[in-house]
Amino acid sequence: MSTDDAETVDMRSRAVLRFARPSTSAARPDRATAISYVLFVEIDERTKERRILISGVHEDAFARTAAGWRLTRRTVVADI
Repeated sequence: MSTDDAETVDMRSRAVLRFARPSTSAARPDRATAISYVLFVEIDERTKERRILISGVHEDAFARTAAGWRLTRRTVVADI
């Protein structure tokens, strides 16, 4: 996974990298699902050490609306 796939998010005032890689998807005209592998890594701002917080998958559901596709459900299945 490259850092091009990473985004920094503020998780309870901590520096956390979120890596996500889409793996499978299925679509109908008005609904879609996707499963993505995810990894959340915390960075200690003082020591710069990194620690894995969560590894697992996002199971997402989307619905087509007049304004475009919208996320309707996200289930996080953690494996650590």
